[in-house]
Amino acid sequence: MFFEDECHFKLTLTIIRAWFLAGSCPEIKSPVDRFKVSIFGAMGKNGQPVTLQNEKFDAETFRLFLIKLLLNAEVGKKEDGRKKKILLVLEA
Repeated sequence: MFFEDECHFKLTLTIIRAWFLAGSCPEIKSPVDRFKVSIFGAMGKNGQPVTLQNEKFDAETFRLFLIKLLLNAEVGKKEDGRKKKILLVLEA
């Protein structure tokens, strides 16, 4: 059993309020590019974490995360020949 969630980090310039001396012309330096990273993560009930970091957040990166989860969850066959299954709980 795994519990999944994702988070997003953005680095952008946002100025909400600022104080400057009257009559001055302040220079506000800002990064040329915006930086964004999305992280998929799942935690197994035994404490096993599985994460995937990517700049994109779409169906393809979620598919890559699921593949990584399956590989790390040691999904295979039981001793009696039946396939093992995992339960992935997604947040709503």
